[in-house]
Amino acid sequence: MVKGRRGAKVTMTVMVDRDMVWVTTFDEPFFSEAILQVAHVKSLMEMLAWAGDQARSYHDGDPA
Repeated sequence: MVKGRRGAKVTMTVMVDRDMVWVTTFDEPFFSEAILQVAHVKSLMEMLAWAGDQARSYHDGDPA
């Protein structure tokens, strides 16, 4: 479970079906689903790592 906007609790699941990765989020009453090819999973991971680095730099007081 992750924290959404305004403190909402969001459930995120990741499933694998054959050669695809399914990412779903549930934030009642909303539901989102993404179906990713393997190449897109790597891109998403790289983007999230970059975003985490950016967020850490602000947290550490060094806006990049």
